[in-house]
Amino acid sequence: MLELMGTVPALLQKDWPAVTYNRVYLLDELDVTAMDAPALVAAMEDIAELMYPGYFVFGNEGRTWTSFGV
Repeated sequence: MLELMGTVPALLQKDWPAVTYNRVYLLDELDVTAMDAPALVAAMEDIAELMYPGYFVFGNEGRTWTSFGV
């Protein structure tokens, strides 16, 4: 994720709604299509947690995903 944090800002465009509203996230997963079922469920939990942190708290923020304000 640290490598992405250095690369991502140059790729983002300020007129994108996700950038405008600070809803950019980095998820530490390489290939979701190659995952087995337990790993896919874990990735889905991460996505649920980052999108709805008040409802889903799995404790993975900062470990497998992070909010990325630009």
